[in-house]
Order: sequence, then structure tokens, then C-alpha cells
Amino acid sequence: MTSEAQLIEERVLEAIDAYQSGDFSTIQAAADATSAPVQRVSRRLRGIPSAISKGGHNKRLIEPQESALCTLIKRYNDLGLPMRIPMITAVANSILRRASDPSTPPPIIKPKWAHRFLERHPEFMKKKRKPIEINRYAV
Repeated sequence: MTSEAQLIEERVLEAIDAYQSGDFSTIQAAADATSAPVQRVSRRLRGIPSAISKGGHNKRLIEPQESALCTLIKRYNDLGLPMRIPMITAVANSILRRASDPSTPPPIIKPKWAHRFLERHPEFMKKKRKPIEINRYAV
């Protein structure tokens, strides 16, 4: 299923093709013919990529690094040791430190990044633990 943004981007690409093939003399006419936003067509012709191709914000880790972090979180969960926010942040900072150039300071990840990371990966959602009963605690 395609999203609304993808449909608009397809119309923008159609307008660019029509303009570059010479079917229309202006960007405005090509955009009007395909029902594409004129500003987006103009930006693509100037070489500015779409937001879809950028991959979004909050991508401090590249895909292999993020998959390594996900694998580690899954391993900890399988062992019954849930990773907390500070630990996720520390592991991500360690991954970035190892991947960065030693001559420059490594980028750091702040705790809010870890919250947004967990929102992007609902399979790692936190489960609330029930407090232990007083009678069981006393034994």
C-alpha cells in the first residue's frame, strides 16, 4: 500500500519527466498537468531530494549499527534482562565511538534518542512489572 507522500512524489516525477521531455515549456504547466505541487517539482529539478529518500530524522545510527543494537536488545530480552534507557544509550554511544574516526570526537546519543528509538521499534515496548506481594517479599 502506498502512502499519500509516495503518490505525490510519483506525480512530481511525472511532472519532471514531462518538463524535461519538452512537453511543457514551464514547470508550472507540467506541475498543473500532473496535479503535482509546483514547489516540489522545482526543488527536485534543482537537485534537492525528497524527504522520503532522506530516510527521516533521528537516524544517528546507520542500518547495520541499528540492527546490531536491536540484536543485542533481543538477546538481553531472551535472557530475561530487560535493557533500560540508560543502557540502550550507553550501548549506542559505544557503537558510535567504535565507528568514529579517532582524531575527531565521536557523536553522542542523548537519552531522548533512546525513547524515540523505542517508539520506532514497538517490539521492544516496556512491560510494566507488578509489585511483589508483601507476603511473598517477607518469605
